[in-house]
Amino acid sequence: MQGSNVIRAEGAGSPAVGLMAGITWLGICVFLFLDISPSADGDWIEWAVIAVFGLAGLTLVAQGIRQWLENRRWGQVVFRMDPFPARLGERLSGMIQLPHGLEGGREVILSLSCIETQEREQDRWRKVLWNETQPAARTAGVGRSSRLGVDFPLPTDQPPSSSSRLPESVRVRWELGLEVKGRTGRLRRRFVVPVEAR
Repeated sequence: MQGSNVIRAEGAGSPAVGLMAGITWLGICVFLFLDISPSADGDWIEWAVIAVFGLAGLTLVAQGIRQWLENRRWGQVVFRMDPFPARLGERLSGMIQLPHGLEGGREVILSLSCIETQEREQDRWRKVLWNETQPAARTAGVGRSSRLGVDFPLPTDQPPSSSSRLPESVRVRWELGLEVKGRTGRLRRRFVVPVEAR
């Protein structure tokens, strides 16, 4: 969180990670290819392994490029939460700001979820305790930016964020989700929002 009520979106992965992983896999593929190519009678299993490494590398590079294009297109998405923090039984509201405008014909969906995670030794469980979805209310942006109004009623029968009453292995978080669908691409972001008890 920055500036108390400004929350930056999660879900904007780093394209550098995908690109570096893909280049590494392709490097392994080239090394294996050069290692067995002098003996052109290499076993088909060796060629299959090279093909798998090559395919994995190309997939990771393609995902990295897609993520780079998505980050370049949408920029940094922030949620200005007001009031901050939200309280159970009241409303979670504020404004999502996109640095670029949304052209017509795009479907914009918001969701709010209360999610419980439990960790026991090696296992991690994730359970959605509560969820609500609604279309976003668009408001006029400033310049080329777009603003989306957020207004969800918060239930009284769900736990607050990271409740201290729960065992240490159990965590609760509230997530605000944004999904923009259109012919030219899709944007998905989520914001971890603080929700307190009344």
